[in-house]
Amino acid sequence: MNSNEKSERAKKRWRLLRRALTKQTVEKTTGFPGYCLISGTITASDDDSLLGALSYIDYTTNVVQQIESSLLASLALNTSLRQIIFSFDHESLPLGRPPNLIELSQSLLSSCDLTSCEVESLPKEADHTESSALRISFEPSTASLCFAIKSYTSPTVAGVTLALTRERVRLQISLDELTTHHTTSIDNTGNICVWDCETTLAWAVLEQLENILGNLGRSVVVTELGSGMAGLAALSLCRSLPPCSTIYVTDGHINSIQNNMVNLRLMTVAELRPSTVDVFCQKLKWSLEEDQDKLDLPEEADLVLLSDCAHFEHYHGELLWTLIRATKVDGQVWMCHPERGNSLWRFLQLIDSVNDSASYGPLLRIVYWNHDLLDERHQTFLERHLDTYDPNVHRPRIYRLQKLRKNTEIDRAAIKLHIQKRDCN
Repeated sequence: MNSNEKSERAKKRWRLLRRALTKQTVEKTTGFPGYCLISGTITASDDDSLLGALSYIDYTTNVVQQIESSLLASLALNTSLRQIIFSFDHESLPLGRPPNLIELSQSLLSSCDLTSCEVESLPKEADHTESSALRISFEPSTASLCFAIKSYTSPTVAGVTLALTRERVRLQISLDELTTHHTTSIDNTGNICVWDCETTLAWAVLEQLENILGNLGRSVVVTELGSGMAGLAALSLCRSLPPCSTIYVTDGHINSIQNNMVNLRLMTVAELRPSTVDVFCQKLKWSLEEDQDKLDLPEEADLVLLSDCAHFEHYHGELLWTLIRATKVDGQVWMCHPERGNSLWRFLQLIDSVNDSASYGPLLRIVYWNHDLLDERHQTFLERHLDTYDPNVHRPRIYRLQKLRKNTEIDRAAIKLHIQKRDCN
């Protein structure tokens, strides 16, 4: 058998696998609405007023990334868009000049999934000598049009929009998306959709925010780990946090970071992000090997959020050490996960082993948090959706952790030892 025949057989096997995966996914979710404690609906597109607001570039952050996120947000709002103009003030430009046009064009082609892109500098207007503009003409690929803007509102406060996010509008499974962990060492499931535990966590934290803020003080630092494509739990807090607060939306996958920059741009345009709250999208790869001083975050958080992050057990050690380092002493961690086999319980066992290993006391206090509404939804799904509802896969479990003391290398060693013993069994 020659190489071409082997390649064709491999492609055929992949097509069969993809068809089976898609069928299995659809069968598992058809008829099950999800807990839907925060509801999201696709917003109307072709909104020219938003497009105009997107055009101005603020050079307080990376120039190219901001143009990329603005273009993607504009395209999601208006899928027929083929040209956009960005204006800027020369006084705010790095080194007093705009980005290299050729480099910008090449960057937009790859990062925004375009089939063609042309960037040109427009001449200065006579009465605006200190400002210039870039005109970007482009043709989006089919893949870039598979997104829409989703508006999330709180069912408890009628008419209040919590967040705007850019999400996939239909199920698609590609070989590249399923296998990116081979090249990036980062799981990509957060870029497939917004999972039910993310919306449940957002609702739970908003439900308890007064109690959380009462314990933390006035201005707070919030970090979401493994935020996926929407960073919904963190972004939903934008309108509710005290002035001078800071939010870090983090993930290890570059696609998640890029998409959350789009979400942040949308939040700013829709005035859902107060000017008194700073929000940053940042790449953060979980690690158990790095020293505790090398965490790629500028500050420890009062509140750490994570959802649907404990499924892959071979990342448990890295996840736990990262959330420990990301949290202040007396800070809280709110996590929401389904049981998903034994993965959640094994993660909690790992925390217990760290607490039991130190002679000077436990590191994290664990409290199971529940609500009558969660129990009501669970019972309703058991009665009405028994054919599709699997509590082990779908039922969100919420835990609140509190960091009791400073972490040490002894804690890291305890994590590594527990993982080694677990892998041997």
